[in-house]
Amino acid sequence: RALLCGSPGSGKTCAAIGFPYPILVLDFDGKMSSAAAWYAGDKERLEGVDVRNLSRKLDDSDPIAELNKIMREELIPQQKAGKMEYKTLVIDSATTFSAAVLQHIVKTNPGTKRVASAQGVQAGMQDFGILKREFAKLIPGLLSLPMNVVMTAHIKADRSELTGEIIRSPIMDGSFAAELPIYFDEVYRVYMEDGKPVGQT
Repeated sequence: RALLCGSPGSGKTCAAIGFPYPILVLDFDGKMSSAAAWYAGDKERLEGVDVRNLSRKLDDSDPIAELNKIMREELIPQQKAGKMEYKTLVIDSATTFSAAVLQHIVKTNPGTKRVASAQGVQAGMQDFGILKREFAKLIPGLLSLPMNVVMTAHIKADRSELTGEIIRSPIMDGSFAAELPIYFDEVYRVYMEDGKPVGQT
């Protein structure tokens, strides 16, 4: 179970596709072309990657329902049968996924008090509470699947006021971003250095 955090273009998706295949990719970012180009010389690996482009459905669907449907109709039956079709599940990325979930929560809960702005209605505290609850239910279920589970996320860096230490964490809507790394066995900061990808624990 690995969480890969990095800036756009840092190689998160390429690193995730480097896990054992066959791989099921739940693509919320719609940017798999970089990984396809990176592994262009590895035809066998590319043929072992099943990409579900969920980015097109984000505006008019419930992202958590989409993910639960894939688990309920495909992954959990495979688990019960003792024969997993895929060795790795990739969720790319938690940043886009959480934003889509929050947008869906705002759209489907019209009675909640919110602040209106020029950009539209802003999410309220109750919305963030629902988002945190949904993620707290979803993540343990995903990580219990008998396969490699890899999630990518964009990264932010903050400096601790107490120690001056730079703290890097995934970018997600709401307070669950601080908790997300706790669920994973391994958390990596992914970045490029001198044209080469680096994964730092």
